[in-house]
Amino acid sequence: MAVDFRPYSSLASLIVLLLEYILTCPSEYRYVWKTPRSNVKFIYLFSRYFGLISQCTDFLLLMTAKSRVPVEASICKAWFVSLFLCCSILLRALDTVIMLRVYALYNQSRTIAFVLIFISFLHLGYSGVISAQSYAHDFDGFCNMKGRHHEGAYMGAMVSAMHIFVWALAFSKRHIAFGQAPVVRMVVREGGWMFALIIAIMGITVPFSYVNNAVRGHIIFVWPSSLFSIAACRLIISMQKLKVENIGSGMASEFELTTDITVSIINVDGDLTMERNTCIK
Repeated sequence: MAVDFRPYSSLASLIVLLLEYILTCPSEYRYVWKTPRSNVKFIYLFSRYFGLISQCTDFLLLMTAKSRVPVEASICKAWFVSLFLCCSILLRALDTVIMLRVYALYNQSRTIAFVLIFISFLHLGYSGVISAQSYAHDFDGFCNMKGRHHEGAYMGAMVSAMHIFVWALAFSKRHIAFGQAPVVRMVVREGGWMFALIIAIMGITVPFSYVNNAVRGHIIFVWPSSLFSIAACRLIISMQKLKVENIGSGMASEFELTTDITVSIINVDGDLTMERNTCIK
């Protein structure tokens, strides 16, 4: 008799997300809840609580409506598409944070904005295509999509290429203020970590979707959703933390991602050597 691993995978992913929430609660209260309303604050709260709600809902459904195997094909299709959409939305939230950082480094360049928006819509458009195609495929009693499907490989390649491009944009700006601005170092370093995370996720989930001719939504969507939620929140907290620490220490370097983005460096003699200001409303 086959073992249904869906509830265990969903529960483990939810536990990781809850532990992360508990660990970052003090920072969330200080660096997010106590700040004024802003676009990035909304992105943080959405990434955090949409991730938690979607994972809790998935686990509860697995323990109730979808606990009896075999599950009806219509239910499996709706569940699979919902997992994919949740994962895509959380990835889009993470991408937005990363792209806002790059946008700031390029001093609100219209060209950069157009390019970033264009590749974002490419991702959104193809996500919609995959969602529609999922209803045409067959599912087994455990809600695994039968057969080998190359849409996931195409999506993985697209997402990987997009993040290679975005990180290359950030990396090319590593010499701003001679590379000594704390915010520049942080954006490039954390951008590199996000790039590595995305490549690792794609490198694991895409090949896994070909194992035993079955696409397992509880692996390729549930776990990445938790990681995308955690990554987006961590990026925003680290940026807000740097801003507060710089203000408290009286340093001239500042990078505020909420409304005004400022990168400035003053040399040891007190002369202004570089200043860059960007506003995101």
